[in-house]
Amino acid sequence: MYSNLKSWQLFLLLFLSGIVEGLIPLTDNDFMHLVLQCCAVIIYMHWVYSTAKQLNNRASSIIKLSWRFFKVNYVYTLIWIFFIFILPEPKNNVFDTFGSLIIPFHLYASFCVFYMLWFMSKSLTSLEANKETANKEILITLFLFGFLPIGIWWLQPRIRVILAV
Repeated sequence: MYSNLKSWQLFLLLFLSGIVEGLIPLTDNDFMHLVLQCCAVIIYMHWVYSTAKQLNNRASSIIKLSWRFFKVNYVYTLIWIFFIFILPEPKNNVFDTFGSLIIPFHLYASFCVFYMLWFMSKSLTSLEANKETANKEILITLFLFGFLPIGIWWLQPRIRVILAV
């Protein structure tokens, strides 16, 4: 679905809700604010999933990556993001028991995001090289996936070329 889009089209699609949110004056507790944030997260996470799936389908003959582990991490990340959206903000700055209980869950969610970016980077660079690439060879691509607003301008043309073949 996203593989046919040009860089600027994907950029606008991913950040349109953020642009709209910046143009419309909203209060901190506004329901529309939450809806726009959820739309941005859903579009971004769908792009990650569909891109990773297409790259993995093409790269499965070159490298063996665990698609099941990717899906588990993807679902966990989605659940965690929406859990964070519905959590009430703390009333004071005291680090309470609840705050200490969610730290392991947040650390695992951080690992999940890093793994998803690594998975996509490994797949993309391996497809471009037509062989399994070492982790040090994917660092620039990993950085571009992590540095999303700017990284899309360089990544999307590469993804379009690989998936068009």
